[in-house]
Amino acid sequence: MSSRLPGVLACTALAAGWLVAVAGLTRAVLARVLESEGTAPDERLGSLEFLLAAVLIVGPLVVAGVARWLRLAKLPQIALVVAGVTLLPAIILSLVGTRQLGAPEPEPTGRQSVTFSGGTNTCPGG
Repeated sequence: MSSRLPGVLACTALAAGWLVAVAGLTRAVLARVLESEGTAPDERLGSLEFLLAAVLIVGPLVVAGVARWLRLAKLPQIALVVAGVTLLPAIILSLVGTRQLGAPEPEPTGRQSVTFSGGTNTCPGG
């Protein structure tokens, strides 16, 4: 048994946990976006996007740090490349989350009659 095997297993477990977290958060973001079409705004608006963006960046950096601390040969460089690749999606998710946080409340869609001219205040058709 190699002396590096526990370190490799620890980094593999961290990477697997990161993948599970990314998959779960991505599913939650997509489910919220798909089910919120035309409904009242969600109180978690934007927060899931920020959390997913943070997990996308922090996960590979933690794996790189642990691999460097355990003095594993190529794993820190691989994890840093993965962090670099996930940087663009994280930036996009952060921008989407910021846009959703700053979005105004939607106008009520109830039908209302408005008097434009004249003295009648009845709605056409009813």
